[in-house]
Amino acid sequence: MAQQPQSSKHKKTHKPINVKIETLNPTPDKSLPIIGYFSSGYDPHNKKRKTEVKVMKHVKRSNRMQVVVSCDNNDKVKFVGTNCSGEATAQQVCSYSLGVLDKETGVLKILPIESNKVCF
Repeated sequence: MAQQPQSSKHKKTHKPINVKIETLNPTPDKSLPIIGYFSSGYDPHNKKRKTEVKVMKHVKRSNRMQVVVSCDNNDKVKFVGTNCSGEATAQQVCSYSLGVLDKETGVLKILPIESNKVCF
């Protein structure tokens, strides 16, 4: 069976750009970004829904947190993400960071994420 060629509609070409990389270190007076993953396909940026997001951190253990996402009363979706389940049994051998590219200035800022965890 012969393969059909991909349509040019799906091919994207990007020009390479030179960027300056800045790594930002955490400071006690600022919060780090929180990364959440919705395995259900839920889109918190959907403009048709009013979404509320709350982040709760443990008072004594700053590396433990919960992210609670809720929608308006008409929607049945409620989501609670935690980053502390299974931490005692599983060793984490990687680090997570977030990169933000400013195309106008050509600067890529890289910073660690909160508690080095992805909430899901």
